Amino acid sequence: MQKNNLTEQKNLETLKNFIKTDLSIKNDLLELAPNKTDNFDESSKINYIDKLYKSLKDLEFDFKSSLKGFNFDDKINESLTEFFNKEKEKLAISNYNNINCNEIYQNNFSDMSKTFIEDVKKTFVGYTSFNENDLNTSIKEAKTINELLHTCHSYIMNNQSILSSITKISEKQNQFKYPISLYGEQTKAAEELFNNFPMDLDVGWTDIISLEDQIFMMVRDRGHALTIDIDTSKDDYLIKYFVPKLCNEEMIKALPGINKDNISQNGASGCFQCKNTEFTNKLFSFIEKVPTDNDMPPIHIKDIPNFNKNKSNDTNKNKLSNPEPPLFSIDDVKEMTTEKGKQGRKFEKILNLLSKFKIFSKDKNNTKEIDQEVTKYDK
Repeated sequence: MQKNNLTEQKNLETLKNFIKTDLSIKNDLLELAPNKTDNFDESSKINYIDKLYKSLKDLEFDFKSSLKGFNFDDKINESLTEFFNKEKEKLAISNYNNINCNEIYQNNFSDMSKTFIEDVKKTFVGYTSFNENDLNTSIKEAKTINELLHTCHSYIMNNQSILSSITKISEKQNQFKYPISLYGEQTKAAEELFNNFPMDLDVGWTDIISLEDQIFMMVRDRGHALTIDIDTSKDDYLIKYFVPKLCNEEMIKALPGINKDNISQNGASGCFQCKNTEFTNKLFSFIEKVPTDNDMPPIHIKDIPNFNKNKSNDTNKNKLSNPEPPLFSIDDVKEMTTEKGKQGRKFEKILNLLSKFKIFSKDKNNTKEIDQEVTKYDK
């Protein structure tokens, strides 16, 4: 038991170090942004590029130290070394006569491409456990310091195996038989959140990670796996969130502080502020508004086409007043269109639906063509 406690404490210190260094790197990036005097002449541009070049050494050290303690494979360190060597090379060959310091800073330090952001969302959508190879691949694909920071942060802060390996303070069960767990350090804000968490709030497994000035939450079954980051360092708490699954886009768009420009098939994010005296009520109200799978809009099946064009209008009118039963059940449609991976779009079910379709059509030629098509794909 004592050994487990020591391991949990060590993991907590590792996580605290990561978050502290992560914030330090963000501040460094802000301080490295150019001002008007940096673009004044060739000499000022050279001095600015030289400052950026020297900063890479410190940034490389910070990134490596932030991940130290997670027991990653050496290949992660090697990929970080490779990334910073490329950045140094890009700055070393800069043409000082034609450069704009703002462009240099954006292209090498601050920019994040839409494609990269979407790839990170897909890869490190949480809350689950990830393969180190995913992190290594994402590091290799990063083109700027900010992209590198984003991928490391997403990997650590959405990683179930890392976050659940730290000290557990308390746990209780809601009325749906799912655990609400509090990890990390004992703080007033986190304990208030845990103690006031409504037992009738319809959520799955919920983890609360408490640190000195931050609270992280992972709430399953709301938007698949809702993640929340709460900055408690000031009187007004800043609540940032990410919803990985758009169960109901209209409900997503109505969430407080939603960034409507950042809604995609890979999720949505937003943030809002609230006073520390009302943050639990505001937070629980927000969680309740995040859609679940039960909020998914119904799937409407299109009208069945008229295969026999020779029938009279009266017959067609009769069909409309006495419609045929649907070709396939709504449950089958939902299963095939909403499930993903190996469990979704089962070919066996498609064959059954095709059989129903053949009976309905009563067209031998069409049936023959369908049989040939099914046989071809079945091989």
